[in-house]
Amino acid sequence: MQNYVAYRRFATLTNGKTVVIRCLNGRDRVGLIKFFQQTPKEDVQFCKEDVKNPKVIDYWLKPENFGKIIALVAEDLSTKQIIASLNLYRGQQAALHVGEIQQVLVARPVQGFGLGSLILDQLIDLAGKENL
Repeated sequence: MQNYVAYRRFATLTNGKTVVIRCLNGRDRVGLIKFFQQTPKEDVQFCKEDVKNPKVIDYWLKPENFGKIIALVAEDLSTKQIIASLNLYRGQQAALHVGEIQQVLVARPVQGFGLGSLILDQLIDLAGKENL
């Protein structure tokens, strides 16, 4: 797996808000937990994991999972708040070139402005570089 520590893409949403899409890192733990805790229950009910449980975020952030998970967040540049999250689990053994998206969540105030599509496009690009 490539090193995506420096991966950053800046974008302007259709509402004029500027965001940065980047890989999840250890400094995001508190902000990501806050993001999921503020997300309405009906928005997280179809996630494959209990994203409201901080242990799930801790699992994503474990160094040994670096090659197994591609996790992206979108951060509002003006507030420095996480406003979207998306992750993909890489397949194992025979399914090594198969990725499974576990969740895509966009904060309600910025839904409908193209952020979900934008972050998904970035994930597809990264997954392609990994031959997924």
